[in-house]
Amino acid sequence: KMKLLNKFRKILKIIFMTSLVLSQNKLNIIEHLDFSENLKQNEIQPNILSSSYYDSYLMLDFYKQVIIKIDLSGETTFSSAIGDNSFQYGDFVWLDVMPDGIKVLDKLDNKILHLDHNLNKIQTISLSKDIYPVKASSFPWGDILLYSKTFNSIYIFINGKLDEKTFINFYKEFNTKICVEDIEINQDGEIGLLHCSGELTLFSQNGKKKITYPNLLKDAKFLVSINFEWLYFDNNGNGRFVEDKLINELIVPANPIIDVISNNGFLSFLTKDHILTMDVQQ
Repeated sequence: KMKLLNKFRKILKIIFMTSLVLSQNKLNIIEHLDFSENLKQNEIQPNILSSSYYDSYLMLDFYKQVIIKIDLSGETTFSSAIGDNSFQYGDFVWLDVMPDGIKVLDKLDNKILHLDHNLNKIQTISLSKDIYPVKASSFPWGDILLYSKTFNSIYIFINGKLDEKTFINFYKEFNTKICVEDIEINQDGEIGLLHCSGELTLFSQNGKKKITYPNLLKDAKFLVSINFEWLYFDNNGNGRFVEDKLINELIVPANPIIDVISNNGFLSFLTKDHILTMDVQQ
């Protein structure tokens, strides 16, 4: 009886602490999606989360080079070395869902792969310049920004091909080679650049530098935009708005966080065994 009582007290404490965190930080859990045994049996550990579509999420395990589609029931579909529709890639670093299908960035082979929404390959597009992009982000209208560490610049993939002129030259903007932690684009096409130092620089959709914010969150790893607001998060579930708010600090009841995305007006957090989708009330 004493063991049951202690267990009950622990459960009540967890519920209380979660409620406290959510009430303090205006975060409401919308959806909690646990991963299926199928992922565990195949030793799949997603590293990248993409926006949802057709009541499903897309994830990427860039160590095993596998794309995973998981629906709200937890059922999974694989594309790559696992599954009936298997085909091999190079070195995935990014993927996103677009109206004409799914785009996957292959850093090693300097290519963009185009898949349909059922994860079948449509075509492979070789980039016309050896920029070997390591990060990417897409505009709402489908153009893709590609960050090249090699050239310390951002390029744009537009109308199905790479524009070989630099879109943003970091040597010109910062007078030095910089370290980029994350790149995101908001609903207006404003570009956010999170430096490894924790600073945030915003650019217009045309690539003009607007403002640089100081380091506002220690060990910030993720930059995300929701409802025209910019937010930082670290791996431990700590976050904050870039602009000052009455309640600025955010705490996510998930740890560690592997990836964060803005998802149809909500925030979705990828952890080692589930996806947590939350509403941010401002």
